[in-house]
Amino acid sequence: MINEFNILLIYGSFGFMIMTISVVLIFIKYYRRNILAQQELYKAEQKFNEDVIINNIKTLEVERKRYAQDLHDEIGASLSAIRLYTNDLITKIDDPTLKDKATTVRDTIDESMASARRIAHNLIPPGLELMGLQIITEELATKISANSSLKINVVFSDTKRLPFNSELMLYRVVSELLNNTIKYASATQVTIAFTYAENNYLITYTDDGIGFDVLNENIKKGIGLQNIRSRVKIAGGNVEWISEPGKGMTVKIDIPTI
Repeated sequence: MINEFNILLIYGSFGFMIMTISVVLIFIKYYRRNILAQQELYKAEQKFNEDVIINNIKTLEVERKRYAQDLHDEIGASLSAIRLYTNDLITKIDDPTLKDKATTVRDTIDESMASARRIAHNLIPPGLELMGLQIITEELATKISANSSLKINVVFSDTKRLPFNSELMLYRVVSELLNNTIKYASATQVTIAFTYAENNYLITYTDDGIGFDVLNENIKKGIGLQNIRSRVKIAGGNVEWISEPGKGMTVKIDIPTI
């Protein structure tokens, strides 16, 4: 009896062990499936959020173009007509007081026309389609450097062109990077290099500012970086941030051209 009992005990223990291992394996399998499901859900949420941002950016650019066109074609034309009419009145007014008032009205119209042009230029950068991204970036850098202590170097060896919409997206990216550098980086120098090699259009943006932790989730999820990432994606490229606290920042943008 003792031997039979021991045998039963051994079989029972073995069976319990098999059952326990089976339960553990089932749990591990379920746990892995759950983790994979969560990862897929996270990816889906990220893609949805990215798609929303991309669609918003595209809609925004369409609206900007329409507003710029309306400012130029309608408001600009109306102001020009009013200015001509006012200027004609000035030549026909003999009363010095009325002439001065009419001249003030004309000067106000001139200021309004200048404001309309400036707003239209901010909506769609002037000259981008004709001269290209590198030249327009150089002009922007010259304007910023002239009005601040930030020294900006724009470097390019040729004027390789991309489709207009891609250059527009990249111009917005460069403008956003410059804006972030001015507002947050406490930098004294920026270098923006345009290069073309092995069918890749490359932009390298570097500043000598305070830098940041690229692994910080709050920074990675910030709307500014998301907008930059989405604009680069619309242009058909990829973007990489290289930075550490106290060591400045480098942004590498790679646009395949084939």
